[in-house]
Amino acid sequence: MTTPSTNDITFFQQELARRRDELVVMIDAEIVRSSMSFALLSAEQRSRVERALVDALVAALDQQSIAPLQAILESDLLSPDRPFADTQQIFSFVRRSVLHLLRPQIVARPDAGVTLMDRLSDLIGAAREVEANWHFQKIQRRADAQAEELRAALYRMEQSFTTSPLANIEADTRGIINRWNRAAEQIFGWSTEEALGKNVIELLVPNLAREQVDHVVGALLSGTATNSRNENITKSGRLITCQWYNAILYDADGTVTGWLSQTEDITEELRVDHDRVELQEQVIVAQQVALRELSTPIIPIGDGVVAMPLIGTIDSNRAQLVIETLLEGVAASRAKSAILDITGVQVVDTQVANALLLAAQAVNLLGAQVIITGIRPEVAQTLVGLGLDLSGIKTLATLQAGIAYALKDARR
Repeated sequence: MTTPSTNDITFFQQELARRRDELVVMIDAEIVRSSMSFALLSAEQRSRVERALVDALVAALDQQSIAPLQAILESDLLSPDRPFADTQQIFSFVRRSVLHLLRPQIVARPDAGVTLMDRLSDLIGAAREVEANWHFQKIQRRADAQAEELRAALYRMEQSFTTSPLANIEADTRGIINRWNRAAEQIFGWSTEEALGKNVIELLVPNLAREQVDHVVGALLSGTATNSRNENITKSGRLITCQWYNAILYDADGTVTGWLSQTEDITEELRVDHDRVELQEQVIVAQQVALRELSTPIIPIGDGVVAMPLIGTIDSNRAQLVIETLLEGVAASRAKSAILDITGVQVVDTQVANALLLAAQAVNLLGAQVIITGIRPEVAQTLVGLGLDLSGIKTLATLQAGIAYALKDARR
């Protein structure tokens, strides 16, 4: 390449300096017409960049160096995320605009013009190379940052896998164990070295749970994630119950490559639940017995006399309980008289009346009599309205009267 003389460079520098404002306007019009992303900048931003480019080009010609252009590329005048093609087009527009603007001078001095065009092409070509390197470095930095993020994510996943309180077990489509964490060692007793390469079903599943587990594994391999709860066997031969949370593993093409299971031993939890349920059932039974005793109490009054005060509502179950308890009390005490006090019974309907008749008939079969006390006027009216025959049953107004009558009868 021919080195331009000092006079030639000075000549073109003077022309560029003299017509710089015209050059800026020309570059601006060219860029706007191109609809480049550079045109999306504000007018003030675009003007700053264009003027800086022209000044840098003049300085580059003067210094015969790409340093001024490189300084523009590395400054904050252009967006850090600018597309590579964007700035390349800007350089091309600058080159064409300069040549177009100085065409008369180049025609007048062709030797200097050829030298100028060579130098201009060299400078802009070098600037393009710098720009390409800049973009490559930017891409490399992004790739490095993404790689670092990926490494950090993988590290977090590995830490989660390793330190999880759940047993983490990874197996391929054949059921061969690929990964096995510390919690798996603690739950099942097998060390990582012992477990890796073994078939997870053969290692952990007893025969009695094999059919259930085979069904779950078949679903996983077909792409359906299914959780399960089944018995497992430890290295020592102890049977435990485990809850399995299963996830399907895929490759980049979406093909199932195996599964990952998170497992917890719930044997003790189930035992505690079973004991709690048994205790609750025992409490319920005890409460029912207590309620029965409270709802149908047999009270010894004297030799041969018992009383049963009834309170509240009497349904079919309680009516049967009244009869059973009354018969047991009469038989156990060998009573001659049994007093049924219904002062506290709120409603006397056909069901209650029938229960009283049945109780009286059953007690008579044991050789004792039933005395009903506490019949209020409205209750008496109800009994009459029901048309029930109570002629075989002794009735008295109050419990006190019933007790007095029964004791007097017992002394005879």
